[in-house]
Amino acid sequence: MAEDYEKGQVMKICTITCHDVYNVGASLQAYALQTYLKSLGHDVKIIDYKPDYLSKHYRLDVVGNPKYDKPFVREAYLLAKLPGRLHVLPRKKAFDSFTAKHLDLTRRYVSNEELKADPPEADAFFAGSDQIWNPLFPNGKDPAFYLDFVQQGVRASYAASFAVDEFPQELREVTAQYLSRFDHIAVRETSGLSVLKTLGITNAVTVLDPVFLLDRDNKVKVIGNPVHNLEVKDLYLKQMTGKISPGRDRIKTTAKAINSEVDFGAFSKSEEKTAVFEIENTGDNPLVILDISTTCGCTTANYDKHPAKPGERLRIEVRMTPKDTGFFDEIVTLKCNTASPVKVKIRGQVQ
Repeated sequence: MAEDYEKGQVMKICTITCHDVYNVGASLQAYALQTYLKSLGHDVKIIDYKPDYLSKHYRLDVVGNPKYDKPFVREAYLLAKLPGRLHVLPRKKAFDSFTAKHLDLTRRYVSNEELKADPPEADAFFAGSDQIWNPLFPNGKDPAFYLDFVQQGVRASYAASFAVDEFPQELREVTAQYLSRFDHIAVRETSGLSVLKTLGITNAVTVLDPVFLLDRDNKVKVIGNPVHNLEVKDLYLKQMTGKISPGRDRIKTTAKAINSEVDFGAFSKSEEKTAVFEIENTGDNPLVILDISTTCGCTTANYDKHPAKPGERLRIEVRMTPKDTGFFDEIVTLKCNTASPVKVKIRGQVQ
């Protein structure tokens, strides 16, 4: 398990993803995750996994449409496609150059069976990121991307994506078996958490795609999900739009939560619960709530948009709509024009 490694100890890590499919996003996410792990001082390699279904890009002998894959018709099809395919070969060359220069790869593997027969040695294996678990494509059904070949070491995923809201029924049993062997699971979208719950996995988390975590010097800035982490949201906005989030330069004040926790107790999954919080302006300047984030997709919040004068209060209404049963303990973060966010909590048990 990862907890067995002391902080600062160098680990040998292998990642597996669709790293070489001539797609900008795919190449950058592979590079970013490797760069982050290396920034922690670890020895990191990307498993150079290229099964046949991921090896047909830019090939001059591939017939894309089965109806043309017939004697004589095939040759005519390839001849007609040749000029266009030759025209885009410089793009392939650029991707190949990036891969050779920036991605630190293992030897080439072409099947899960080959990986199982001679797996790379590592203390930990990461699946992800990107749509490696998309069931609409062959990679989403490939046991290799579920770390089926791993014999020893920590199994984990980072920012893996299913890219669907509902996982196919016929694939659920086998996929659940693969994922049940993971030590840690982190997915890219909150919809992925819902998919995982249908597979019996309830201890997963969401994280931001690694491409947004590097600055211009390829230094890792922060890790998290912009929906649930306001610091990550600031970084996301800055990198996507070049702008910082509103309110960064507002005049500061101080504030405190009048009631910081609400316990709903036990209630039915069919019920919707609402908690009301108030924060008081304890400073000398107007208090404004700039944004709110929650740690769960089943929690939403509404709040007073007007400024509160010193001594006045602002009201926040938090609504909990259960999606599953069990205990919950969720934090609601209120970003205000204060030195640090104000945090309140809701808790309870859904039956």
